[in-house]
Amino acid sequence: MNLKYYKMGGPVFLLVGGSEKILHSWMISGAWIEYAQIFNAACFQLEHRYYGMSHPTDDLNTSNLVYLSTEQVLADLAIFINTISIEKNQLLGSAKWVGFGSSYSGSLVAWLILKYPHLVYAAVSSSSPLTAKIHFEEYFMAVQKTLSVYNQKYELNIRQANKIISDQLQTDYGAKYIQTKFNTCAHNLNNATKNVQQLFRDISRFIGLIVQDDEDDREYKQIIGSTVTFVSHYVIGIMLDDMLGSAVSISVF
Repeated sequence: MNLKYYKMGGPVFLLVGGSEKILHSWMISGAWIEYAQIFNAACFQLEHRYYGMSHPTDDLNTSNLVYLSTEQVLADLAIFINTISIEKNQLLGSAKWVGFGSSYSGSLVAWLILKYPHLVYAAVSSSSPLTAKIHFEEYFMAVQKTLSVYNQKYELNIRQANKIISDQLQTDYGAKYIQTKFNTCAHNLNNATKNVQQLFRDISRFIGLIVQDDEDDREYKQIIGSTVTFVSHYVIGIMLDDMLGSAVSISVF
């Protein structure tokens, strides 16, 4: 809770957590805090169930994951809004609630205002997919375009590295080479489709996050004492250095 900028009659801003733990730093910085200062808003943040410290069950056994659903999360948000409105009634009165979120949490706030329009006055949904899609290829199309605009050689090196890895996995010798280079826990990459899918998912996710989270150093400062911008430039510098060898060698720096 952040009431620093709140004045009676102002709105209530709710930052919705996504598929990660919430951070205290998000309560004191970011665009939504700047908006709070302008509109004299009270600020609250709610962590997504099953992430961070929010565990509704004792463990993450498959049987307990039945409670991990969009419907349950939206209900959590509705209960939270109702509870805070009652407990803080003297302070907040009939203040209007505005949901904030980006990516998955942005989808949640958009769905929240559709499902509970009597509780939420507005929603700020940033970079959010609103239609569920299994093969969400548009995400990596945007990543590819961004990398190509930044430096076409970087994008081409990544494409070449992916092809080399894919070709290597077609033989036993090549699969063992990739297993060694990437230090994978799986020892049958050439015969296990799911293991190969996981390998490429991990590689692509790392590249995607370089684009997605560039300059978003709120959490990374606490982890590595630096910024994502530094990490991005460091990785890009390696991928563009011809002195380091082939594209696949560079990709496993």
